[in-house]
Amino acid sequence: MNYHYKANYLRAGLLLNETKIIASLLKDGNDFTQIKQQVEQDNLLNTKSSVTAKTYFSLIRSRLELVRPELWQLMSENDRELSNQAIFVAALKYSPLVGDFLRLGLRQRIKEFYNDCPYSVWDSYIEQCYVRDAEMSTFSPSSYTKLRNQSYNILIDGGFISDIKQKIIRQPFFRQSLLQLLNAQNEKYILSCLDGMIWE
Repeated sequence: MNYHYKANYLRAGLLLNETKIIASLLKDGNDFTQIKQQVEQDNLLNTKSSVTAKTYFSLIRSRLELVRPELWQLMSENDRELSNQAIFVAALKYSPLVGDFLRLGLRQRIKEFYNDCPYSVWDSYIEQCYVRDAEMSTFSPSSYTKLRNQSYNILIDGGFISDIKQKIIRQPFFRQSLLQLLNAQNEKYILSCLDGMIWE
């Protein structure tokens, strides 16, 4: 992998409900321009401010544009587990800083027979990221804490960490329909993140 880590999710986490709304509109034939108008004019995402709405939409759009429409279809499903898993894998592809934490940090903890993932694991992981990507930005203490918390929250929503207090590592069951689609679309990076971390 050509490493270049970006903190491109500092302002929001997985955005499960918001992503499902946008994916459903895409499935129904709307394009991103049309959806953006609804977000800005009709408060489609039920945010407290227009600035937040624009931030959420921009992040969701960036994630969705990296994957194919078949994955949007799964995101829009009424099956909440399947929808959430599809949204989660798109976030991994957009944010390798999270994907590699799952792929390298959590997986190593399992290999070493630990059942939790304390913040010290994140600290060590970030040090390794600077070795892999010398151009990665440095963060202020507040941004570093926010980035760490967002990363843990994404993995909590994805089913890989129990909660922010205990931080127990989980290995969730992933739906075969999603895994088959990822294999068919040759999503090698996503599959490498999930390898050894899920039950099928």
